[in-house]
Amino acid sequence: MSDSLLSAMEDITQSRPRHPVVSPEWWDTTPYPESFVRPGRQVYPSQWDEKLMTMSGVSYYCSGFSPESETEHSKEFAGQLDVAELGEWGFLLSSFIYLTDSWTLTVCFLNILKSSSSFSNHIPKHHVVFWVFQASTDMVSHHHPGLQSLAEDISSSQRKQDERASRIANLPSVYKSAISSSERSILNAPIEELVEDVQNSVKSPIDILRAYGKAAVRAQHATNCVTEIMFPEAEDWINDGNVNLEGPLAGIPVSLKDSIIVNGFDASVGYSGKCFKPHAKDGAIVRLLKDAGAVPHVKTALPITLLSFESTNDVWGRCTNPHNKDYSPGGSTGGEGAILAFGGSRIGIGSDVAGSVRAPAHFSGCFSLRCSTGRWPKYGVDTSMPGQEGIPSVFSPMARTLGDLVYFTKSLIQCKPWKYDQSVHRLAWRQDAYEKFKEKKRFRIGVMRTDGVVKPSPACARALQTTVDALKQQDHDVFDLTLPTAPYAPLDALAIASQLLNAEGTRTYSRFFSRGETNDAGAAQLSFWMVWARLLESLHEKSAYGNWQLVYQRESFKNFWFDWWNEQEGMDFMLTPPNATPAVPHGGMKDAVASCGYTFLFNLLDYTCGVLPVTKVNAREDLLPEDFVVDDNGVARGAYKHYNAIKLHGLPVAVQIVGRRLEEEKVLAIMERVESALEESGSVYELLQVPDTPAGWLGNTGAGSLAVFLVGRIRLEAVCEILLAARETNRLTPCLLNIEEIAQNGFAIEDFAEASVLAAEDIKLIAGRQVEPAVSGNPKPFQKQVPTISPAIEAENKIMLGQMLTV
Repeated sequence: MSDSLLSAMEDITQSRPRHPVVSPEWWDTTPYPESFVRPGRQVYPSQWDEKLMTMSGVSYYCSGFSPESETEHSKEFAGQLDVAELGEWGFLLSSFIYLTDSWTLTVCFLNILKSSSSFSNHIPKHHVVFWVFQASTDMVSHHHPGLQSLAEDISSSQRKQDERASRIANLPSVYKSAISSSERSILNAPIEELVEDVQNSVKSPIDILRAYGKAAVRAQHATNCVTEIMFPEAEDWINDGNVNLEGPLAGIPVSLKDSIIVNGFDASVGYSGKCFKPHAKDGAIVRLLKDAGAVPHVKTALPITLLSFESTNDVWGRCTNPHNKDYSPGGSTGGEGAILAFGGSRIGIGSDVAGSVRAPAHFSGCFSLRCSTGRWPKYGVDTSMPGQEGIPSVFSPMARTLGDLVYFTKSLIQCKPWKYDQSVHRLAWRQDAYEKFKEKKRFRIGVMRTDGVVKPSPACARALQTTVDALKQQDHDVFDLTLPTAPYAPLDALAIASQLLNAEGTRTYSRFFSRGETNDAGAAQLSFWMVWARLLESLHEKSAYGNWQLVYQRESFKNFWFDWWNEQEGMDFMLTPPNATPAVPHGGMKDAVASCGYTFLFNLLDYTCGVLPVTKVNAREDLLPEDFVVDDNGVARGAYKHYNAIKLHGLPVAVQIVGRRLEEEKVLAIMERVESALEESGSVYELLQVPDTPAGWLGNTGAGSLAVFLVGRIRLEAVCEILLAARETNRLTPCLLNIEEIAQNGFAIEDFAEASVLAAEDIKLIAGRQVEPAVSGNPKPFQKQVPTISPAIEAENKIMLGQMLTV
């Protein structure tokens, strides 16, 4: 939020009187203009501007939901409020908002939110601005000339979130019920099996859509990964014969990156100025999918500008990692990474210009294939950088499982995509190449352990070594690569590719911003560099001559690496980390924006690459060793600023398989062989399972259920505080129950029993078992220690636990 806007807000708020908090009956007796904010507005996560909220005259209404004050009045009050849900944290928000003729703003929140430590980090600042400026445009102009257009842009973002909330709320009841056993079997079935069932009339495509619709709604509540809900339209497409149920993807729901054009829906790309401009017909990718029998059911989150490994914008809010809500799911196809890893979809399509389908697979725990240019359709999309071809963006497949990724890719290529998009090569699926590498006895595998810019973190190095060991056990020829040096080193690739990608000085994606719209943290750094670029030799807007020189460097780089690969004595593929670190925390791309060398290198070379998850971060195994030295450059320091194995614990870690240009069949076959080798060595990656009900989601529930839920939340948080304090006192590592997560995010009612069991086990650990101390910074070797909590305190804690978790 700019200083000038804050100043304007301060002028406004200082001149208007405060209004006391009023009762719900006020709504029935007090007239207010239609343009004013209505009750029950739903809120989605983004960023919070505490200063602005304070200046806007916010009042909190403590509704009295506590064990001591469960009054009939508070139940009645809650019953009259429309319950909106923040599924990312399990929070329940009951609020109403009104603006009086004196332009007073009052927002009523339940005290469960007011007291929450993470509440202040997650309410979107643009919602606050919207609330303030939602009065008539005359009022806005009267108070501060020139703010009218800003109010309209912010209004577009709010209206899109309201539209999404309304579409979810108004879904048929079949999308809101618990997942049945038959639906669970659908969610667990490979897509090839589902296609066969549809074509043999064993399963209905509508039933498959509804099963995945339920899962997608749960994914949305957990991660805010969905932008457009298309279930009703998808049912119509099936019933009207607009999808080919004789095709190789018959009846399979497919999720799409928000930038892909679907008839009747926006492709906002996260820009408010692109909202409410639905497209009149399907783009080439969607036409191909429907002709193959696939059923688009949701569009998914991305970052504004599309130049980030995060997925946040003012229009849709912040998409979070399904494994840990404090971390990014990746980007720019982060919504796909989140929904596939969660289980709300089995196949999806994203785009990749610097790693944008590979980083989400690595961060969130799914599978992706970066196709070479010309193998997959690219038209029928919107973008933040139209005309940028220095490093072409390629649309590519993603999937929940490797088997689905192979079948999906093969099926779509067999549908002859060159008939839908002139940019696609007339290159049919080469089954012989696929089978050759599925059956080859011994591979020669070159391992790129580092890109020479940012060495891999312990977690990523462990995943790579786990894969190397598994392949060696099967007698494959695995060797460490000696990479080319300057001017053909990976560092040179990063420099060339970065300049090509932003040769116009970031002017193109910047022109789509509306006034006051929030830039992505990482992309903002690119713009900042361009402002100061005249002081530097390389980073500045390029002339036509300068751009031609970069293209020449790109082609020379490709030619050198072509020869270099040929010199590796029959190397079949390269094995590398997909990134130096696992997922970054929200906002982390501000520091780590340039640490994409492990993926960006292969965009410059236009090589086919696949990513598959191997393991998860382990808080003990993946700590930075005492002698670890971060590479002495700004890119490395930025990447490692947020590496903390304890905080990252449980997040996915993947490896990257690299083939040469247009080797999609070969790379997919090798990915299957690598996965098989890992499984045979005992390293099996475990997918997340879709919960029967959305975490923390009660919908528009009755007052009694709401009271029970909130009382349980308060009791559970109290237990968490006790356990967390004990851990901090005794410097204990995380045990069974993730106290920090529960304290911030809460549990659904059905999780309380499990939480009680885990917490009881934690109390036993804290009370007497030998545990290892938590370590921050550069750790010392672990030492066994016995906490000093007495048996009396242990017993007291157990009693308190039983009382507080009885709901």
